[in-house]
Amino acid sequence: MERASAAASALSSPAERALGEAIDWMVLLRSGEVSPDERAAFEQWLAAEDEHRTAWAHVSGRLDDAFQPLRASEAHASAAHHVLLQPEAKRAPTRRRGRTGLLAIATLLCSAWLAEQYTPLLDLTADLHTATGEQRVFALPDGSTVTLGARSAADIMFDGQERRVRLRAGELIATVVPDTAHPFVVETHEGQVRVRGTGVVVRQEADRSFAHALDEGATVTTRQGERAVLHQGEATYFQQLHVAQPRPRPAEPKRPSSPLPVKNFS
Repeated sequence: MERASAAASALSSPAERALGEAIDWMVLLRSGEVSPDERAAFEQWLAAEDEHRTAWAHVSGRLDDAFQPLRASEAHASAAHHVLLQPEAKRAPTRRRGRTGLLAIATLLCSAWLAEQYTPLLDLTADLHTATGEQRVFALPDGSTVTLGARSAADIMFDGQERRVRLRAGELIATVVPDTAHPFVVETHEGQVRVRGTGVVVRQEADRSFAHALDEGATVTTRQGERAVLHQGEATYFQQLHVAQPRPRPAEPKRPSSPLPVKNFS
């Protein structure tokens, strides 16, 4: 198989080239026309580089998601079974059409992957979001502001009882207008941070969250109910079951007064 397709050769970085090659392998392996030698060549390619394994896991997972609705359909399953029972000569056009469909899906996957390097696709539905290299300040309905770091996303969930910001990805700095009747809470995958002062930094990482009280303090509560109080300048990491012992953090990030354009949340 000619793995270096036009799309793959146009990509510059090793990760991008590996993605293009992975897409080519995916099209071949799922076409129904792979030979034993091609299967062996794929296994050698997969074992050659870490980038190859990462790209293959990414592409195969995305394609499985794309085909999931078809697997759930009994009508499609029945049609597939009927095709498999046909003689080889009759099945060839179907395989070619399937391969063409795989090529179309592969092209979409490649485009989606490249776009996600700049703005994560799943985060585009968030109320607030930023792209790679972008930092933005958002004005909230109560007069508070949220500064999102690069590749960050958050949802605003204000009601009559509390002011809640759900951080989906990345990092934020909240500059909070005091309101004792309506607590300000930043929620992450692992728990939440209740601001007791006027500023807090919260970061969502792969399997844990980070919180840093800029002034007066904050209360961190994990999903399982474990709590820790942060005093001014203290920071901690927390997971769903456990929150680490708060420690002083010497370098405090500066909350922008007006260097960045402020976007009104709507």
